[in-house]
Amino acid sequence: MVADCRDVRGVLDHPDVSAVLDSSRPFAVLMTELLLHVPDGEDPDGLVSSYVDVLPEGSYLALSHFGEDAQVLSGFQIFEGLRFGQFPAVSLRSRERVESFFTGLDLVEPGVVPVPLWRPEPGDEVVRNPSEVRMYTGLARVGRRADTA
Repeated sequence: MVADCRDVRGVLDHPDVSAVLDSSRPFAVLMTELLLHVPDGEDPDGLVSSYVDVLPEGSYLALSHFGEDAQVLSGFQIFEGLRFGQFPAVSLRSRERVESFFTGLDLVEPGVVPVPLWRPEPGDEVVRNPSEVRMYTGLARVGRRADTA
């Protein structure tokens, strides 16, 4: 399937998606590193809202995003040095900014945190300095809509 993620109806109504998804039942939208490629000028909040608005109650939004970090940006620039071409522009965002994409949703504990701190399994080696990990993730549930109360 090839679709433009900014075309919500085009994605959700695509025959490959509608063959496996019952849009009347809860489902999850995964925005794994998607918003990294959506600059503020292209309204990433509106993109997130356009998906959340069509999610039935009980659905989830999962999101991960690289945070603001000069080393991360430098790492992305290695791409060009490997002669893969020009690396596309990216938008790195703070944890607080990533958290704002979940506004109006019920965040699942532990909230928006560095990736290694999101529900590690017992016995998993925890990163020594998790605050140094500049990749954040979170999961939120769509609650009861005011117009269905």
